[in-house]
Amino acid sequence: MKRLAALLIPVLALPACVNATDYGGDNVHEHIRRALPAAGVRSIRVENVSGPVTIAPASGNTVTIDATKNASDSDAIARTHIGIARDGDQIAVRTRYDENGGWFSRHNGASVTYDIRVPATLDVDVANVSGSVTMSGTAGNVRIEEISGPVRASIGRVTASRNVRISSVSGPIDVVIAKNSDVRVDGKTVSGPIRAFFPADMHKGFVGETLDGRVGSGSASMSLEAVSGSITISPQ
Repeated sequence: MKRLAALLIPVLALPACVNATDYGGDNVHEHIRRALPAAGVRSIRVENVSGPVTIAPASGNTVTIDATKNASDSDAIARTHIGIARDGDQIAVRTRYDENGGWFSRHNGASVTYDIRVPATLDVDVANVSGSVTMSGTAGNVRIEEISGPVRASIGRVTASRNVRISSVSGPIDVVIAKNSDVRVDGKTVSGPIRAFFPADMHKGFVGETLDGRVGSGSASMSLEAVSGSITISPQ
């Protein structure tokens, strides 16, 4: 996974709403909400280290980001930073930690839960290290990179020049697409089965399985790769 460049451009957003509550034990939370106008925005990029990411359709032309830090103490909350910025036609959301760490390691920081609402037309790019990724209601290009956790994506009709790329190192990939899609699909696992609702060339190798199939004309493309986990493609 590539790092996201430093995000220094100010956010064109409504004021953030921040609420922090210390309940003791493992129940320290801080919630942040940002709402950014989506006019002129073509894509959103989300990078998280620990915690689930949910992408769902927005009701209007606004990107809404609800982020909740979860930790056992307030110091871990303070060491965890959520960066949200617009850079040209992209909105970037990134979890960062103190103590000379990159985004790939937590360094005793908090986990972060993201619930993000976006207009359906936006391209979505998610990179997550540990935690589930759940996506629904998107019509743009999709890229998901998951290290440890399940990926569930319900992405409607995949047609025209739409491009979908989903990979997982440890965890299943479950994708739901419309029956009237027009997409060429290739899938590959190292350890785990592949299941699809459409006719496809399926091969079981000495290690893993491969799939090569098509729904409709095959104008769009979808690539699914799982190292340790199954791949399931279901009809909507």
